[in-house]
Amino acid sequence: MLKYVSKKYFKFIDYSLIFLPIIIILGSPFINLFLSIYSILFLYLSFKYNFWPWLKIGWVIVAIIFWFYLVLLSFFSIDIENSFRASFFFIRFLLFALCLEYLAFQYLSYKKIFNIWFYIILFVCIDIWIQFTFGEDLFGYKDHGSRFAGLFGDELVAGSFLWKISGPILGLIFYERILRKNLKYNYFILAFSIVPLTILITGERASFIMFIFYFTLSLFFLSISIKKIKFFTISILLILCLFISSISLSSSIQNRYTDMIKITKNFNYSSYGTLFNSGILIWKKNLLTGVGLKNFSVVCDRTIKENNKNFKHPPCSTHPHNLYIQVLSESGLVGLILFFTLFTTFFSYTLKKIIFLNKNKIEKFILITSSLSLFSLLWPFISSGSFYGSWNGIFYWILMGIILNLSKKFN
Repeated sequence: MLKYVSKKYFKFIDYSLIFLPIIIILGSPFINLFLSIYSILFLYLSFKYNFWPWLKIGWVIVAIIFWFYLVLLSFFSIDIENSFRASFFFIRFLLFALCLEYLAFQYLSYKKIFNIWFYIILFVCIDIWIQFTFGEDLFGYKDHGSRFAGLFGDELVAGSFLWKISGPILGLIFYERILRKNLKYNYFILAFSIVPLTILITGERASFIMFIFYFTLSLFFLSISIKKIKFFTISILLILCLFISSISLSSSIQNRYTDMIKITKNFNYSSYGTLFNSGILIWKKNLLTGVGLKNFSVVCDRTIKENNKNFKHPPCSTHPHNLYIQVLSESGLVGLILFFTLFTTFFSYTLKKIIFLNKNKIEKFILITSSLSLFSLLWPFISSGSFYGSWNGIFYWILMGIILNLSKKFN
């Protein structure tokens, strides 16, 4: 299909992709519009050029089966309208990822697009530090006591944004500075070091832990790829020193992480533990199929909240704040099996191509860090946003689209 598609489509995809981090900052309505445009464009071009080989790919087939299952499930849920809407439009994520695979990074290079993403991330970090210092950011948003969200206003998701969007950028910086010896990227390394510090001061503990987790894994595999384990050791020591020094930035940060230790010791009695337990209880009553998308809060209010008024923390929310408990409670064991199969076949389809990569290619390094970033999003032992929601869900599919696009470079 690519050789027949007009250059204007490639230009549109790449130039609009530059502004994707800004679209995410603007919120769900803009994200949904962005996803819809990419999805419709991909379907239009598939029909126009009779391009359907993607329907024969294993992981795509599983994703479509998963989608059909969620739609079917919605007709048996309590709140059919909300469940059907959420499940039917789930397909936009898949089409968005496929659009990135086949149409993105054709007119503009990875380097150009991810460099601009980096400057947007840097601006977000600076804005949060201004809010941290003066109690108000550049746009007049005030802090939330010991929590800082910057451009995100009342939504305490700035740390999550920085963690989830930075994967491809880390691979680019590593390639340019370590392999190509591009001294200009010394400044990028210094600037990138502000990202974990910014996540730390936002007060989003899970985001900080998961950033360090994926960052450490990335450095390890990147060091192996260039056969410089000493580089990994030195980097880890620097990260450790950075963390120890930054944790003393303020008493509020220290209190947040002291409180986290207390939560871990008494997890079942914490707000997170209460929600997790509610999700597990709802799943146990609906083992195979769950209760349907967007129905967790409805069922929780009726079966858990009304029957017990003595909760220390609210037992119900829009979702149970854990990826796998959400999948279980809303789609049951069948949904969890399809979910696992989807990502197992996806990683099998893409990562087996790493053995064919030339170590001097930029694609290899971005592929490593993007894959590990996606792996960190799938980590089970952490609180998380809704997998099916537009704001949180888009990060999974951005990374999947980028990984697919990178993988195609080696066919």
